[in-house]
Amino acid sequence: MSGQPVDGGLNCLQLQPINWTSGAGSASLEFIRDGGTAVLSTGVVSGPSAQGPFLTVDATLYNEAPATPLVLPLAGTFQTISADAIAYPVSLLGLNCAMDGSNCMQVFFGVQGNYSITAAGVGASGPFNGAFTNIRYRQIDPMTFRAVPDGGCVDLAAFNFMTSWP
Repeated sequence: MSGQPVDGGLNCLQLQPINWTSGAGSASLEFIRDGGTAVLSTGVVSGPSAQGPFLTVDATLYNEAPATPLVLPLAGTFQTISADAIAYPVSLLGLNCAMDGSNCMQVFFGVQGNYSITAAGVGASGPFNGAFTNIRYRQIDPMTFRAVPDGGCVDLAAFNFMTSWP
């Protein structure tokens, strides 16, 4: 993730902190093994009313060495995640989405900010807890994950999450 573009003075949409807590059975938490990569993910969908439009924010933790236990807490900054990182989080944000969090009109990728993962259970059960702070999201094409030329940005003060694998 190094070498991400630095904001050139864009007026980013400013969002207040989001706190996402959910107990077992109601968390949007998944454990996937795909191509040797373990993924823990949680997300929240919220809107100004029941009719929407909806905002989505997610936190995903990648472990490129599933057989190796994660060493927690895991903390750092999004812009310093390197290609050879063994474990790292990413965050996506969607604007003007459907109620189920799909079909977002705009999708953004977290390129700056701090992360702290304090708990990440792997297997049949366990927690997924952490915080992202001062996140800057840059607009991407969701099909290619490449930055949209002259795309927008969103600043989120904090995304705190406390969920568990059911």
